[in-house]
Amino acid sequence: SPHYWRRTTARRLLIERQHREVAPAIARFIENGSPHAKVINALYTLDGLQALERSHMLAALAHPDPAVRRLGLRFSERWLDDEEVLNKVVSLASDGEAMVRLQVALTLGESQKESVVAALAKISRLYGNEEWMPIAVLSSVPQRGGELLAELLSVPQELHHSAKIVEQLCTTIANRRESAELSLSIERIAQLDDRSLLGNCLRGLRTGLKNTVNVSISDEAKLAIKTMASSQDEAVRQEARPLVRLLSLETESERRSRIDFAIEQVADIRLSAEERIVAVAGLADEQEQRVTTALLRALPSSTPRVRDAILTAIFSHRDRLPTLLSAIESKTIPPSWLTAIQRSALLGDKDPSIRQKAAGLFENHASANPELFARYQKALKEPRDPARGQQVFREKCGMCHEAHGIGHAVGPDLNAEFQRAEETILKDVLSPSESIAAGFGSYVLLTTSGQVFSGLLGAETPTSLTIRMAEGKQESVLRKDLDELRAVGISMMPDDMHKIVSPKDLADLLSWLRNPPSNLVLVDENLIFADMLKEGKGTAQFVDNEYHVGRFSLRITPPQRYSPKIANWSFRIRENPVQGEFRYIRFAWKTADAKGIMLELAGDGSWPSADKPMRRYHAGENSTGWQSLEVDSIAPRDWTVVTRDLWKDVGDFTLTGIAPTAMGGPVYFDRIELLRQIDPDENTKNQ
Repeated sequence: SPHYWRRTTARRLLIERQHREVAPAIARFIENGSPHAKVINALYTLDGLQALERSHMLAALAHPDPAVRRLGLRFSERWLDDEEVLNKVVSLASDGEAMVRLQVALTLGESQKESVVAALAKISRLYGNEEWMPIAVLSSVPQRGGELLAELLSVPQELHHSAKIVEQLCTTIANRRESAELSLSIERIAQLDDRSLLGNCLRGLRTGLKNTVNVSISDEAKLAIKTMASSQDEAVRQEARPLVRLLSLETESERRSRIDFAIEQVADIRLSAEERIVAVAGLADEQEQRVTTALLRALPSSTPRVRDAILTAIFSHRDRLPTLLSAIESKTIPPSWLTAIQRSALLGDKDPSIRQKAAGLFENHASANPELFARYQKALKEPRDPARGQQVFREKCGMCHEAHGIGHAVGPDLNAEFQRAEETILKDVLSPSESIAAGFGSYVLLTTSGQVFSGLLGAETPTSLTIRMAEGKQESVLRKDLDELRAVGISMMPDDMHKIVSPKDLADLLSWLRNPPSNLVLVDENLIFADMLKEGKGTAQFVDNEYHVGRFSLRITPPQRYSPKIANWSFRIRENPVQGEFRYIRFAWKTADAKGIMLELAGDGSWPSADKPMRRYHAGENSTGWQSLEVDSIAPRDWTVVTRDLWKDVGDFTLTGIAPTAMGGPVYFDRIELLRQIDPDENTKNQ
């Protein structure tokens, strides 16, 4: 029947009454290529009648409709010991429909045959960036993660789409703590030449171990970890050193030497903020009193970023809190350096001595005084610069708020919040804890191991809680590891915003939030952007000897530099964009002696499939092996401006990352921007 109710009711009655004599007639619906709704109903009916046969399932796997093929895969799991059936399932790993490929990954988890690992590796290489695919693949190898990792790392140059799976796979292997599997995995990881992939693997292992563990690994694996921890590559050293501690690979003498060196680096004002923050991270979990003393001693000579890292490390273990309070009492550290949440955590600590001491040290941070409010109110009446307001948002607010597609949605979405009266907004900014939006109250979470986390309460399951923090970071804690959970009537927003955002800053910010420009410049003169492209074997740097507009352009050497998730990038591409949404992309590019140039775009944190020309544009020779939309058959020797209708080319998606790519030589990019609308003549000329 074409009517859903009639079909499902007939199926229910046949199954309830177990009319198996009708099975041959129903089976004909499957075998003669009937419409998908009829075939799906027939399959479910035969299954309910316990009359579903191997031939019915094979016919479903060959059906032209993807919904039927997906259902056929689910039913095939009972026949996976049959070599023909398994081969047919594996062949669908390259199916043209994403939902079918996802079901293949899930179905293969029901077989323990050796060919399954190779099939899952193929799916990971080609489609590992598709939504839900990493979870599907990992769920299919609960006891065979080491085998899958070995298969993937055997051809590392093909893992462009699998970085997420590889990192999560290493986390799973570390979580299992199976000695042989962990040892072999570490040995294979150490042999990688791709520093970006090596970093992903080490980061995954570190996430899976978290705290110091008692697991035995081979001498070869121990040597591999120590070798990477002393690598000349700074990025590799940073990722490997925590594993030395977590796996207890160092002697007491080596441990003390490492701590001494980290203490020196924390206090060395000649080092960059990044290097000092790495040193802080290396000390964060050390329990010695001298570490706490050294961290507090370094605070006065620290820039804000380093200071925040030190205070986070101090609050991560509550046995450090008495020393912190003593430093405040002796006026070595001013109370104003602590955030409102940190002060609230001390005032509400379960130890009465800490509570009482904190109460005597902290002043009551009251509302913004009238004179301060008047200064900010006056700035609202002066000329404003929305473009500058956008930059203020990126630098000061984007870590915790999202607006017009920029930032991290930790706190309230400012698109709606900032439609209120500006004077009301001023009060909320200058005295954030006076009025906290529903659902955005802060919590302090204490674990049984003494760790302390503070932020907004995120996901809550029967077995765990998740705390959401600045920059979109999250920390999940099992309920069995909870010692205390306390709500605090304090906003995550700093209560000294007047020291961070000037009256002019806030006026410009409000102007941008209310009336954002119709275009958004992604890459131009922001020189730190090159550092945001964290992965890839090529190099990225801004140069001043070649540019289209301004004074710099972005130079890329082969093969590429990329990042699928760039901080504060979350730009919605829509057919009819409203404020904060876009439809077009415009960029300038040029090659020197390169054979080709490509720009690849990440959507929702994932790269497009290699076999589809989506979110990739190239000119000249495309030697990547990935399908791409050709802008020009000749590589541009002079600066060429390209405008593309992203929605027309791709459809709805959220832009989160970018991969400028060079083929056969260095290439240059300049002024990459998103636009809500363009001149019709420009649209005709560039499409």
